[in-house]
Amino acid sequence: MSKLPAAPIGFQTPSWWRDALAARSEPLQTRLVALYGSDEEQLVDRHEALARLLDGFAQRYGDAQPVAIARAPGRLNTIGRHVDHRGGYVNTVSLQYDTLMAFARRDDDQIRADDLSSDFQCRQLRIADMLPDAPVTDMASWLAWTQQLADRRAADGTRTDWVHKLAAAAVYLQHMVCSDRTLRGFDGLIAGAVPRAMGLSSSSCIVVVSIEAMLAGNRLELPDDEYAQRCGVAEWYVGTRGGCGDHAAIKFGRRDRITHVRTEPTLHVAGYMPCPTGHQLLVFDSRVVADKTGAAGQQFNEKTATYALGEFYVRRWLAYTHHALYERLTHERADRAVDRQIYLGDLVEHLDEPALFDLLQQLPRRRTRHDLRRDWPDQRDLVESFFASHQEPDSYAIRDVITFGLSECARSDRLPDVLHDNDAAAYGRLMNISQDGDRVANMDDQASARKWSIDPSVPLYEHSGDYHCSLEPLDQMVDVALDSGALGAQVCGAGLGGSVMALVPDEQVSHLIEQMTRRYYHPTNRQPRCLPVQTSAGAGLI
Repeated sequence: MSKLPAAPIGFQTPSWWRDALAARSEPLQTRLVALYGSDEEQLVDRHEALARLLDGFAQRYGDAQPVAIARAPGRLNTIGRHVDHRGGYVNTVSLQYDTLMAFARRDDDQIRADDLSSDFQCRQLRIADMLPDAPVTDMASWLAWTQQLADRRAADGTRTDWVHKLAAAAVYLQHMVCSDRTLRGFDGLIAGAVPRAMGLSSSSCIVVVSIEAMLAGNRLELPDDEYAQRCGVAEWYVGTRGGCGDHAAIKFGRRDRITHVRTEPTLHVAGYMPCPTGHQLLVFDSRVVADKTGAAGQQFNEKTATYALGEFYVRRWLAYTHHALYERLTHERADRAVDRQIYLGDLVEHLDEPALFDLLQQLPRRRTRHDLRRDWPDQRDLVESFFASHQEPDSYAIRDVITFGLSECARSDRLPDVLHDNDAAAYGRLMNISQDGDRVANMDDQASARKWSIDPSVPLYEHSGDYHCSLEPLDQMVDVALDSGALGAQVCGAGLGGSVMALVPDEQVSHLIEQMTRRYYHPTNRQPRCLPVQTSAGAGLI
């Protein structure tokens, strides 16, 4: 895996940091250029942000102890949405918008943390007080315990407290990684430049900078091939049930490149691809917030559970129709926490499209909880654990969700060739088909056919299935973008709020921004917000 060309600064006295910022001296300047590039406006902005952060730290914690600064950039996943935890590749960029944390080591297991923003109040915790009362030894028991915590917070009204994002890293590392020693805490101050509620992973950034602070403060290292998964599982402490693709994107991103990476069953950074020349990625804030601890969180967790429940049928089909492949894959993973796991990405990698269409045609369209308990009596405990993360729906859309997952894996696999050819039109088309899988409004006949038809005469990547995590305002924004010169547009992140990304030729950027303002923001009385995508390096210490 490629490394950054400049080493992290690490712990230095506050006076060293101030002098280095004022003089723009080496090695700090070299490090900042390695992280952000040589654009002078961007470097000035980062200098000013670091100065504010260090001043704020000194005001809160004093000016005597050595300080290090961790950073975690927001991320944008351009193709490969909703499949990182199903063994699919994602194609991400790490953004110039990042979360910074200045922190100093402590001699005890206390964590004191504050935020420069007045939206977050100071929090203090003792790691030992946050640990489970009974042994939690594997991913399944960690999942069960964190679900109990989520249920308790929902009952007592504390589920939205940002302390859970802060505590996730420390609790996970102490209990699941370093149970044989007592970890030290830190005094930290956070400054977040990753826009919140836009699908750019602002929440995961807090988890990642906290991981970085805990690792540096305790002189620990996580191997590259474990880092993303451990971050993702740690974030389950918050109550969400996502994968670790966001964390891999945040950690392993590179400037001016799209990262082609898979995180399950193991991390594989397959390459770094050039962004299409002559085009710009823009992110438009819908001003609709996805409540990840409320109704939106319920739907996110329901979709993840639908994948897991659908994979029972997938495994049975694979064991019957391709037994040798089934045995090989499950044998290779016999020592993993989720035994005999088969991923959708496996199927796209190892099987031809006729076989995949045979699978899709044999999957049940929908199943209720009663149906699932009846279908899988020998897996009752595991089935119930998937039910526990969300309220009971009318039924689970097994075939539609698995179709989305398989087709999105296929779209993601196509992207390296598309970018190698600098084919921006094909890139945009992949985005549009993916969005059809989330679309809930303004569906034409073609979009409807992609969602609900299984047609072996049409390539798998041109199917979309129905993941159903857009909203009518988001679909409206996508349609405005496509009507105004964008080659492709789709929801960012998990959906159900947040923002929309658009791939647009350079000469159409101004027109698209004007049209989005006139046709979406003004009629809905929402404040326009457009973020041009610029890239930075992945997470770590400055």
